[in-house]
Amino acid sequence: RVRGGLQSAIRQPNVAELSLGDVFQVPTFFADPCFTGAPLTGTLRAGCLSQGVPLAVANNGADPSFYELFYRQFGNPDLEPETSRSYTIGVVLDEPGIDNLTLTVDFYNIEVEKQILTVGLPALFNGCYISGDAGLCSGVERDPATGFITLVKDDFRNGGTSVRRGIDFGLNYR
Repeated sequence: RVRGGLQSAIRQPNVAELSLGDVFQVPTFFADPCFTGAPLTGTLRAGCLSQGVPLAVANNGADPSFYELFYRQFGNPDLEPETSRSYTIGVVLDEPGIDNLTLTVDFYNIEVEKQILTVGLPALFNGCYISGDAGLCSGVERDPATGFITLVKDDFRNGGTSVRRGIDFGLNYR
């Protein structure tokens, strides 16, 4: 037998994703990407300076700083629904030469657009300081005197597209 399926789905943002208040996450210790111990260069330098890291730190470097980070999450009332499309195609072989044996092979493809997610600290820092994404940098607040991060805000947002593909195998013997 040959089998297949095609599906489309929509997921609305839930109440927390839309209207989560200021939720304080467990403090974490981390290394500040702008305090590397060496002079800053390229997009890292530009990102750190635009965020308020003192010029002396950018030019001369500063010892790597590990400190407690205050991390907060917020809901986002401007979220759009996620949409997905998926399809599968496969074959079922009943008793292929052996009584009571069934083999199945299925290919699947699942594509989700406008994923609702939070970025998370590593991706937020890489996007801000390495890629120069101003939207991600807006969630990082620094002390203007020291340049240390005082707060990171990671709200829910619509991300890009996620695609999952694979092959499932099945074997059943009675």
